Amino acid sequence: MKWSFDKNKKHPCPACHRKTFVKLIDGHGNYLADEYGKCDRYNKCGYKKYPPQSIEFDTHCLPVKYLSKIVDNNLYNNELLYSLNNLNLFDTKSLFKTFELYRVYTIKHSTNPFIEPYYRSPVFFFFEKRGDRPLIYYGQVVKYNGVNRSKTIPPHSITKLLKHLITNDLTFEKYLNDYENAPKKRKVMFGWHLLRQYNNLNHIYIVESPKTALVCTAYYGLPEDTNAVFLATGGSSIDYDILYNLINMNPNYSITLIPDCDKQNKFINDWKSIINRIPSRNLLVMDIQGNDGEDIADLIIQKKAPILFSK
Repeated sequence: MKWSFDKNKKHPCPACHRKTFVKLIDGHGNYLADEYGKCDRYNKCGYKKYPPQSIEFDTHCLPVKYLSKIVDNNLYNNELLYSLNNLNLFDTKSLFKTFELYRVYTIKHSTNPFIEPYYRSPVFFFFEKRGDRPLIYYGQVVKYNGVNRSKTIPPHSITKLLKHLITNDLTFEKYLNDYENAPKKRKVMFGWHLLRQYNNLNHIYIVESPKTALVCTAYYGLPEDTNAVFLATGGSSIDYDILYNLINMNPNYSITLIPDCDKQNKFINDWKSIINRIPSRNLLVMDIQGNDGEDIADLIIQKKAPILFSK
């Protein structure tokens, strides 16, 4: 597979440590390993290393170089953050820090009739980091009316929007088709990158919605203050393999699963059946005792938040 130099940004050189290192990207705009690239200080350093011809790339990640065409990191234009801040329930500084920590992006203005309804909507990226390289496995776009999900504009994968935006790049269109046909795209949970960012974590809380993870973090406290992090599955089901990988990452994690409420207790029973298959004493499911369809974020907004730990 072809690779090229990333001409938009320079990084610290592995040899001289000056910010003169040009890294390599694959055909989808994803960075190769940190060692590959060249230093622009030709005479004083001269470091360069290129991958072997047989190198394989992870083609199940979103193409970084295309994402800037549809999203930006302007938090002041994010309708969900704006609506949450208007509740006067959260410290504004902590709320903004939460959105920054989780790398919540925003859909740009577009003249495309399919994309325009999502203008100012948050984009929730499910990713991990290898060095300073983000591996983005999935991107969820959700339209909100205030703090509630829109009932008329459905959630979409960011790739659905990209397919409507970029229509003259056959190579990219083929990549998107291959990506969408891949059997498994969510290899991590929303917020997964924070597990590497914080080494002192001792408690993990898993909820369904990325919005819920954001609300809980802004309300209960940032990871550096609580030694806890909130992850989100992005749906009502929880993946056995991802949960098993989380346990193996650190067997000492105390992990609490907090599914949404429903009359038949389907979600809580389903999640209990998953953890019963994993040999760990540090896993439990919490019943928040809400009304049908409510989650812990709803209880926080209603000022009925359950106590998870001492604040």
